[in-house]
Amino acid sequence: MSKKIWELYPALTRAIKATHDQTIRETGDAMFYCHDMDHVIRVANMAMEIAEDETVGRLAAVAALCHNADRIIQKNRGLGPFGEVPYEDVVALVSEWLDTEGLKFERVVVIEAVLGHSEKNSPGDNAVLICLKDADRLINIGADCILRKAQYWGDKLPVVDPIHLLNNPGARFTAPGSILKALWFDAKDFMAEDGPAALRLPKARKIGAVRARFWQLFIDEVVGQREDEGLVPYPTFE
Repeated sequence: MSKKIWELYPALTRAIKATHDQTIRETGDAMFYCHDMDHVIRVANMAMEIAEDETVGRLAAVAALCHNADRIIQKNRGLGPFGEVPYEDVVALVSEWLDTEGLKFERVVVIEAVLGHSEKNSPGDNAVLICLKDADRLINIGADCILRKAQYWGDKLPVVDPIHLLNNPGARFTAPGSILKALWFDAKDFMAEDGPAALRLPKARKIGAVRARFWQLFIDEVVGQREDEGLVPYPTFE
């Protein structure tokens, strides 16, 4: 497919951009918990790149354009990045956007993908949802997202846990203990052979392997520099 999704559906793209812009004006904050308009454009483009079927790629890309709906609602309501948004509110906003292009027969699969894009992998995921999940994860492991990860966790976590480094006891994806460990979780989970966040499409795994290697190189360099500085293990000062 030669055209980009925003060229195929210009009215839809403009409507989504207008909603982002309105939210920025009303909240005075251009951050959507690291999910701004640039993010949806990149995910849409990636979905069309990795899809094994042209129709699946197009529908996943439409869903990608719409998949910030929950973030926009969180921002407008001051809920924070983990605030629960009623699914019917997401459906209403996405439906409003889809109406701008008169997308009727395809909206069910698009809305289902938007609602499920941040969920764990499931054997029941259809081709459109798999494509959207993979595309979203690939963008979330881009080189620039090392900085974005720090921006997202900046006022919540230390950059490095100097005592535990990557062995933080009890660390998990939603509470990694440090920004460095948060990077480690993504690189590991997305490239796992199987698992709740593993990339599944062949082309996605190929692209993801390159991106994960860059992240791992960064992680290894951070740890290696601390070793060179004589800080592994970390002193107790006792």
